[in-house]
Amino acid sequence: MMDEFVAAENLLNKAGLLEVKLPIPLDRVMEYLAKDGLKLRYYDPKQAPEPIKSVAHSVDEVLVYQEEGALLFVNETRPLTRQRFSIFHGIGRFIMPGHRGLNYLARGCTTLNPLTRKPYERQADRFAAALNMPPSRFRHHMALLPFGMQTVEKLAKRY
Repeated sequence: MMDEFVAAENLLNKAGLLEVKLPIPLDRVMEYLAKDGLKLRYYDPKQAPEPIKSVAHSVDEVLVYQEEGALLFVNETRPLTRQRFSIFHGIGRFIMPGHRGLNYLARGCTTLNPLTRKPYERQADRFAAALNMPPSRFRHHMALLPFGMQTVEKLAKRY
């Protein structure tokens, strides 16, 4: 299994959330990560707070490191499913080794260029997917359903 999949399942396991009723409860994930100093803030790009004002229109989330912990800013005008993915993506940046302290915006990561080949962006995307759909549970649920579009729709509702 990929490192980011393992990291996502480890986080869920440590937080006592690996076997909870789906979808994974975002509030409980954030509550668990608060002990490490991660705080979630929603913003409107038209009234973005100073630390992210210059990039608020071109991203869905921004992780701003502080002396202790970090603030994860998420664009509140995006659809709820996108907000959820963006939050999990930001958590990946906060959790994954090698991501801490990286200035993603200086490296050209924006929603204006969503198809990135940058390995750290793709890794955070895979982490977000694994946190939202824990691989061990997803594989199990996939195996129980027949192949086809109805399966995709059922899984989308579940996760």
